[in-house]
Amino acid sequence: MKKLFAVLMVVSLVVMLTAAVIAYEKPQDDIVLTVKGDTAAANVEGNFAFDLEMLEKLGTISYDVTDPWMGKQAYGGVPVSKVLDHVGVPGAAVDSISVVASDGKKVELSLEDVYNYDIIFVTKLGDDHLPGGQGGPVKLAFPYDHQETVKEKYDEDYWSWWVETVEVTAGTPPAPPEDIKLTVVGGAINNTDDGFAFDVASLEALGIVEYEANDPWFGSRKYGGPRIIDVLRHVGYPGVAEEVILVASDGWERTVWFKDLQEFPIILATIDNESPLADGRGGPIKPAYPNVDYPEVEETYDQDKWFFWIEKIILPE
Repeated sequence: MKKLFAVLMVVSLVVMLTAAVIAYEKPQDDIVLTVKGDTAAANVEGNFAFDLEMLEKLGTISYDVTDPWMGKQAYGGVPVSKVLDHVGVPGAAVDSISVVASDGKKVELSLEDVYNYDIIFVTKLGDDHLPGGQGGPVKLAFPYDHQETVKEKYDEDYWSWWVETVEVTAGTPPAPPEDIKLTVVGGAINNTDDGFAFDVASLEALGIVEYEANDPWFGSRKYGGPRIIDVLRHVGYPGVAEEVILVASDGWERTVWFKDLQEFPIILATIDNESPLADGRGGPIKPAYPNVDYPEVEETYDQDKWFFWIEKIILPE
């Protein structure tokens, strides 16, 4: 009986470990874009390669824009930010990325701008795929018409035809804080042996989002803190992984879905009604959900997902 129990335990452990491994999709058709360098995910020889279907599956947007070389065009494509999210680019150690075309042209984009502007990898001209004669299958375009300030940073020379590669080079991550309050385990970069550590100040430095929320335990509150998606972007986490596990100091664990983190401003609350979040209300860090502005959030994140004293985020590897 003891032997049988031991065998079952080993089998269970193997199943758990197997389930935790992320299966990265591989291109089944011609590769149109490859992300190289310091990312959390790779699917082909240490890089992350996309065929056209894989790339467009990340999600496309469309807009009419005055292309400085082709005039008014109706372009559709994948935001550069979605590509970076998918492969897990660590913002803590990466300030910019390089976009390289097949003719050798290379342009550099600020990581901050990639997330603030609708800069896209164009794959569509109207309803059709972008032809090679106009820079296809992938070219880089900027939202000159609806986000005009982007012109001040990226003139016509940044528009790139026949894009093939994105290069990501990470520098040295910041030193860990002395008063660690949160550790992220499983990101692309670490600043401690256990993972990437934050104190409250370094966490809030990622940006604070505030909103009214109906806390099932404390009623109407105004919570503030960084979006969880910004924490993940800071450490580098591939969106293909789908889920994030939040762990409290008392051992409670809850899952949050990556697609929801992209769609809704789910935060790690550090501020409660404009004051630091108190221990008695789950501080210094707890998750908060925007269930006032987005009532549909409650369908997935009910009162069971509101819990206290978050000290760790585990990213499945």
